[in-house]
Amino acid sequence: MKDVFDPINHGFIIAALIGFLVLLVTSISLAAPDVLQQEQGNQLSVVRLPVIGVVMRLIGIGEVPVLFLLGIYLFIIGIVGWSGNLFCLFVLGFYPSEGLFWWVIRLMGILIAWVFTLVVRKLRKLLKTKTVDLIPERLIGVRGEIVKVGQDGIFEISVYDEIGRFSLQVGCVLWENALETDLKVGDKVYIVDLLSSRYYAVVKFDGPDQLKAMSRN
Repeated sequence: MKDVFDPINHGFIIAALIGFLVLLVTSISLAAPDVLQQEQGNQLSVVRLPVIGVVMRLIGIGEVPVLFLLGIYLFIIGIVGWSGNLFCLFVLGFYPSEGLFWWVIRLMGILIAWVFTLVVRKLRKLLKTKTVDLIPERLIGVRGEIVKVGQDGIFEISVYDEIGRFSLQVGCVLWENALETDLKVGDKVYIVDLLSSRYYAVVKFDGPDQLKAMSRN
């Protein structure tokens, strides 16, 4: 058993333990949904830069909660690195302290962690929390995302507040003064007004209609 915990493995073991604790804490405390919604509502300017933004989104920033990203990368790189070291020791008879195997183990850890973030990205809606006794007027001025377009002109949108304390779906129609009418699933919208309980008027997010609606209010 001494070989399993040799000094060469200590860094990977510590990374795996820290990553596991980060994932555990964010899951129990629901910190991850909060961070996710903060990122969605207030993306860093650097994410919008042509090259840097693409790289950051590629590794999951802005798509997966930062705390989850940190936990995933640390945990998986630690586990893969530790397992890779033990494989080399018990199968090949040496620790890869340098050379090709040293690089392969680390690159495999990063690659597997990246693949796992893609899975989490697809399941990110499961990370959102719910709330009760929500005041309907609270949603005015909040951003949502279209999840269904009905033939009768009624949309269903997924809505969340700025700090991710709740997530729910509501019905909506285009604001009567909207000029941009070509909305589809996946488009972001801005809630202009409450028409009835859980039924709202919306415009396309971050466009001239939103500015007009905001100036009206």
